[in-house]
Amino acid sequence: MDKKKDSKLYIFFDTLTRLAIINVLTLITSLGVVTLLPSLTAAINTMKDMDDGNDGSNLYKRYFINFKHNFKRSFFVGLVMTFAIAAFIYAVIYYSVILGAEDVSETNWELVSYIGLYFSVFILIVLSIVLNQLAMTIVYFNLRFLDNFKFAFFMSFRTLSKTLLISMVWIASYLLLVYLTGVWFFFGLGIPLFALYKLFKPLYDYIVNNKEEVKIEKGE
Repeated sequence: MDKKKDSKLYIFFDTLTRLAIINVLTLITSLGVVTLLPSLTAAINTMKDMDDGNDGSNLYKRYFINFKHNFKRSFFVGLVMTFAIAAFIYAVIYYSVILGAEDVSETNWELVSYIGLYFSVFILIVLSIVLNQLAMTIVYFNLRFLDNFKFAFFMSFRTLSKTLLISMVWIASYLLLVYLTGVWFFFGLGIPLFALYKLFKPLYDYIVNNKEEVKIEKGE
């Protein structure tokens, strides 16, 4: 039995099963919308525990322990992000409606609306990218409120190639939602978050273990 547990095939399916459980739990706890970041943070934290061998025998219990542990630090950060994302989604809809009007080309509003639309889409992309890093930041560090945003923004664009790679994984997740919705409900969040965690874990581990060196490099 131990040999089976050590086999690559067993490890693969065991990890896949755990990701499916984390995926469902993340979906359930994020139904309130404003609990999205606490849910993503709990998922990342649980994956970290899996890596460290601290998840125990009850993955459900471990997830909710992490959800409770990170809730206070992540809720208000997530609340700001939720309102910011909602505001720019409204802006995109607002400018799209204006541009869809028949007589818009006859007014100066057409140029203003195009500028507003493209700017709003750009900000939404930036916010979505930073949201990824916020979950990792909260799991690894205990920063002040605004510092969470600053550090997440810094990490997002300091590691642009990795950020773009993760963005492609999220796009694949969206396509999975559209074409294989049933599968998405089990893996649509778990796999992108796991990819995010695995891709950025070495960098975050390095920063945690070399805080003084990082401060010197940043000139702090």
